[in-house]
Amino acid sequence: MPVQKTLLFVLYLFFLVTFFSCKNPESNENSEPEKAVKKLFKEYQEKGPRSALNQLLLTNKYISEANSDSVGIQLERLTNDFGDYQGYEVIETKSYGKGIVLITCIVKYSQLPIRFNFRFYQPGNGWRIQDFNYQTSFMKELE
Repeated sequence: MPVQKTLLFVLYLFFLVTFFSCKNPESNENSEPEKAVKKLFKEYQEKGPRSALNQLLLTNKYISEANSDSVGIQLERLTNDFGDYQGYEVIETKSYGKGIVLITCIVKYSQLPIRFNFRFYQPGNGWRIQDFNYQTSFMKELE
């Protein structure tokens, strides 16, 4: 009888170790885009939209500094009328294969939320931001 209990305990322990040591491979593959979004919003809170977008967009060598700065300036002007920044929330993460990730966030301001869409691309040599856009009129979609 004690041998059976010991065997049962060992099997149970093996199951627990196996269960908790397994990792979701998609989660690991997408962690770089998620880290980039987290880093963006840290900068966003500390230095504002213009600085945060410049920091993110310029990680893609195909996006010029002038284009990056232009997007940041436009967003900064827009948000000046929205009140105080209240934080952000990731509302959706989609993967298209192993090399494309879309992360959608709601950016909260005291008067109005904004939806941010970040598209990341992994061509084989590291993740980079591929596309960024924002919308203020997305609330109509909830009808």
